[in-house]
Amino acid sequence: MKHSKLMSKLTKTSMALLLAGALSAHPAIAIPAPAGIGNELEMEFNVYDVVYSNIVKLTWEDGEQAMKQFQTRRGSAQQVNYKVTAGTDFEDYTELVSEKVDVLLKVSGMDPNNIQSVTTDGNAVQPVQIDGDTYYLLKDGVNIERSMTAINGNMSIAFNSVTSGNPYSLKIVTVKDEVQAQEGPVLHYIDNDFNSNNEFYVTFGSQSSLSDWFSNLTSVTVSKDNGVTYSPVDLSNLTLNSDDSITITGDAAQFQQGYWMLYYKFKSTGFGESTFYWGAP
Repeated sequence: MKHSKLMSKLTKTSMALLLAGALSAHPAIAIPAPAGIGNELEMEFNVYDVVYSNIVKLTWEDGEQAMKQFQTRRGSAQQVNYKVTAGTDFEDYTELVSEKVDVLLKVSGMDPNNIQSVTTDGNAVQPVQIDGDTYYLLKDGVNIERSMTAINGNMSIAFNSVTSGNPYSLKIVTVKDEVQAQEGPVLHYIDNDFNSNNEFYVTFGSQSSLSDWFSNLTSVTVSKDNGVTYSPVDLSNLTLNSDDSITITGDAAQFQQGYWMLYYKFKSTGFGESTFYWGAP
């Protein structure tokens, strides 16, 4: 209501000044912006990136987190039980929905050859060397989310040498699960012709198996103008043959008038991008 009255006053004042200016032939007088009638509230913002540091909470089976000591004989497997659940970041940051992590046994500051074996759920785990430390994968791709039920984990470890008063110090840690894409297959031309439905087709293959790659295909695009523009290809137009070759049929296998090359790009989950082209440049 107050806003409407203010606008009405300003409008009437503007009209009066314009009329006065026109009658007196003098320039119109500029109207100053409405002055403040109270104090001002000043603000400053410091913006920072969120660094999630407590996504996961690891505890022993009794819920404790303090260092645990074990007395074990050389060559004898020692069972270790732990739990994995959501950390405090899920309480502090509502935008955090879920995170996938790996649970690892980290061996640092000792000769990894002192370890005879590591197993989890009865399965042997092979060591991996990263930046001078040794890691054993205990759990792969654990989904951590708000209000989750704690997940139980276990491992058994045996040593082939004694400590002689200097205990071996090991840690169970978690890291973000990041799937490393393997290189996409190298594709080569095999054949092209018309099928029984009078549809043009092109068949291609690879020296490596294509079955897993084919089953994880997410997109295929084709360029009919020498790689200038690409259009999506309906995945139903691709067929995995019994000899592990792949056939593309229909419009995606047809040349564009004036061009004699077809360029394809393939994206498959877990693989890098693969390309394939054929024709007569």
